Amino acid sequence: MNSIYYKIRKAFVFKNGKIAGILLASKRRFVFIYDADYIDKDGTSIAINLPKSKRIFYSKCLFPFFSGLLPEGENRADICKRLKINVNDDFAVLLALCKNESIGDITLQEIQ
Repeated sequence: MNSIYYKIRKAFVFKNGKIAGILLASKRRFVFIYDADYIDKDGTSIAINLPKSKRIFYSKCLFPFFSGLLPEGENRADICKRLKINVNDDFAVLLALCKNESIGDITLQEIQ
């Protein structure tokens, strides 16, 4: 029996330690939403293709900004093997590698 419901995975996105928004992932798409407090304060956009706004951003694949934080090729395969993560699961790799530090000032924390 096919279900129309998919598990939605969620993560807080932090910029310089402050919550900038939420990243959601389902089987069909990714969604990014800026936090209302972050928009009202003088925080900057997290990426050029994700301008600070009240709109909801949708994508069929991981947004280019976030995929740019991921390792590629053999490095990715090795990391995924060591962490026991599916090499094709961009969201899981992103969460595992960007918990405490990443390139730049962005970190992520999974929402249970």
